[in-house]
Amino acid sequence: MVESVHSNQDIKYLENNKIMGEPQFNNSIVLFNGSNNILFCEDGVNLTNSKIQFNGNNSIIYLSSSKYKYKTQIFVFNDSTVFIGKDNNISATLRINVQESQNVIIGDDCVIGPNVDIRTSDGFPVFSGSNKKRINLPSGVIIGDHVWLGHLSYLSRGVKLGSGSIVYNNTNVLPHVTVKSNSYYANGQVISDNVFFMGSHTAYFDKKDIESNEYCQTDEYIYEEVEDETLSLVYIDSMLDEYEIIERLEFIQKLLVEDKKKNRFAIE
Repeated sequence: MVESVHSNQDIKYLENNKIMGEPQFNNSIVLFNGSNNILFCEDGVNLTNSKIQFNGNNSIIYLSSSKYKYKTQIFVFNDSTVFIGKDNNISATLRINVQESQNVIIGDDCVIGPNVDIRTSDGFPVFSGSNKKRINLPSGVIIGDHVWLGHLSYLSRGVKLGSGSIVYNNTNVLPHVTVKSNSYYANGQVISDNVFFMGSHTAYFDKKDIESNEYCQTDEYIYEEVEDETLSLVYIDSMLDEYEIIERLEFIQKLLVEDKKKNRFAIE
């Protein structure tokens, strides 16, 4: 039986799934086509023109508080996890598709341009003609803190983006590509490294703003791997795969919500 939620008033009628928290619904819907799934929403989650759909069992989507609206379409299937961190500036429409029991993690303070796609699977299995072994196995996607995803960018299975990285507009990040922190990635290559961006949109810059932004004297958005601070991305992914759904929720809250060291998602 499909369970649907259009407002907070519908949450109490859920029988086989849970919504924890009280998100604001604006022309949005949550669909459960399965059981034992959890949508966890911190305070300050505003779903606007969004569709969240669970097409399976034992999956969790965790939405952190945000000063921006969530404008997204999220589709998860069996035994999967989606975590979206705090205060991500999401333009319409971020599409996340999590298949084959994989995970997607997005850190805090990211800028996500219009029509960005993230997928953990190609959608159909592909096999070698010689040994008949599958060659396109699924894999999770991890995006660090303060990452800028340009409009129409596409993140394939297994992609890892270090904190402070930039993906240029209309870029297809191919499977299992790792982009180091503070790198500017476009069309299959790093076009600049040791760079950082600020969150001020340039659309309304006048001449004075342009001049004042010629330099930016800060190291706030420079990231580096630090012992006992930087997390193992492989470890995160493996533990999410191992835990049952309630354990996964506790793991997310302890590791990704309560412990927010600056360089946790640094990649060098």
